[in-house]
Amino acid sequence: MYADYVFYVEAYGGENIPPLDWPRISRHADAYLDRLTYNRMKNGAVVTDAVRMAACAVAEVMRRHEETQTANPAGIKAESVGGQSVTYEDAVSSAARYDAEMMEAADLWLPRTDPLRYAGVYGC
Repeated sequence: MYADYVFYVEAYGGENIPPLDWPRISRHADAYLDRLTYNRMKNGAVVTDAVRMAACAVAEVMRRHEETQTANPAGIKAESVGGQSVTYEDAVSSAARYDAEMMEAADLWLPRTDPLRYAGVYGC
């Protein structure tokens, strides 16, 4: 785990993810960051506070997404009761919005200009 629960609560100031859910969500956030950083932390790059903060931010987006999926499994985008009109968000739009939110969360702490996110050779 790039960030433990104590870091999430105390340094990041998180309060949206319960302690029992943290290990599972944190693993997914770490995997997302590994993809963005070309597995550099797995391969020995230093896990900085910026990486930890990015892991927390991405984990919160993932948690919000889970809650949204639980509250609205049908994907209702808009609904009007009087005329019985229901609009559904298509899966592609939903996935694109989720990906954009995760990228925005990661970008805040690990901008695309960060050496960890460089697509070329790292550490030269």
